[in-house]
Amino acid sequence: MKIRELMEEQRKRVRSRNPAERLAAALLIPAELSRRLRLLGNSEIAQLLDEEVCGNMSILAPEATVCVEAALRLRPRAGDSHLMVSVEFSAEENEVVGKIYDAASQLKYATEPRDAHLAGSVRATVSRVLLELAAKVGDDLGF
Repeated sequence: MKIRELMEEQRKRVRSRNPAERLAAALLIPAELSRRLRLLGNSEIAQLLDEEVCGNMSILAPEATVCVEAALRLRPRAGDSHLMVSVEFSAEENEVVGKIYDAASQLKYATEPRDAHLAGSVRATVSRVLLELAAKVGDDLGF
């Protein structure tokens, strides 16, 4: 069953005279719907907001304005850039370097080279490099 079908099923069951169906509409279907929504990307959520949520609200309701603004924020914009992250391993020097590139593949940041076994294993070193890159992006508004 698709997300839109789940939503329609919930709408149908919430109007039911059967208490078990209303219970399903109140507890079971929303839990499954939430699980599936968490798997969607921002643009897919924006599309659902536009088509299923905002479309079913009164155009005069303040909630409709909030819904439209939320959908607009979730949609990717033409000027939005995406970052690419790489972790490179040099077998000759046994070193790991983390790098961040912009959407035009220009290098924006690189970590200092590290011994691949510095943190006890290559996997642990790579994890630390990735954490450093994430912190750099999170702390620097220039990214």
